[in-house]
Amino acid sequence: MDALVHAYAVVVIDTDPDVEGEADTGSADVEERNAMARSAFGHADLVLVVGNPGTKGVHALGRTIRLLLEAGAPPDRLLPVINRASRHPAERAAVTKALDTVVGAPIAGPVFVREQRRLESCLRDAAPWPGGLAGDLTRSVNALLAHLTARTAADASPEPVRPGSMGHWSEELSA
Repeated sequence: MDALVHAYAVVVIDTDPDVEGEADTGSADVEERNAMARSAFGHADLVLVVGNPGTKGVHALGRTIRLLLEAGAPPDRLLPVINRASRHPAERAAVTKALDTVVGAPIAGPVFVREQRRLESCLRDAAPWPGGLAGDLTRSVNALLAHLTARTAADASPEPVRPGSMGHWSEELSA
């Protein structure tokens, strides 16, 4: 994992949400099998969690997000993606509300990716994808990464210390 991160500017890992460890299952074999996924989820700049609309899809997506949260994935780095989403705002609002209820924790998104009728034939024929297929997703990913990067940079840059003051961290130590 370290070699990939140091060798490439962007690393995309497509994995199942298998994050159980020995403490969860009592099996060291399971923990070893899930070691790469656990490492990826714990160190990722952003984790896209993809699911489908509908009762079963939203429930499965919410369950996956809860598993990732329990495994230590930072909630601000999880981005739900609803695949094959409706264009109707009321249906999207219902999916968002249901997902919030199932997850029970504050997370970003979701991002809705519309159903694309010609996608299978485009993939089969190596033709260009339909216009706008990844536009909303790309914009959301870029915006969230920019926000996280800016916040990380702000956290990393120390606040100047005024003469006679210990800075803002002294308040944290006394609390």
